[in-house]
Amino acid sequence: MPVPTAALEIPATTVPATAPTSAPATANIPQVELAKQDLVVQKGLDVAAITVVDVQEQQWNDSSLGCAQPDTAYMQVITPGYLITLEAAGSTYAYHTDTDARVVLCEDSKPAVR
Repeated sequence: MPVPTAALEIPATTVPATAPTSAPATANIPQVELAKQDLVVQKGLDVAAITVVDVQEQQWNDSSLGCAQPDTAYMQVITPGYLITLEAAGSTYAYHTDTDARVVLCEDSKPAVR
């Protein structure tokens, strides 16, 4: 028995548009605060003078988080984390993190796998 076409019609709905975000909300990322605290210790800066410039999710090539040190072995696994860019006293600092509590001030940033 054929179904009437009126029964097959689906009413139109309006879906609100959402803009894609390139950076997750920093308030929910504990690694941002860890990076800021590390910068305070390493450079002797006041935490209030540190600005978060950018936070990007990353997939690092290995457990070095893109900041390999000479003569150091690293696990060869894709390691999720963040690239956190901070600014203070006219300088920019790149922190590479995992999704736990490891933050590394990477003076010689290398590209990550996306």
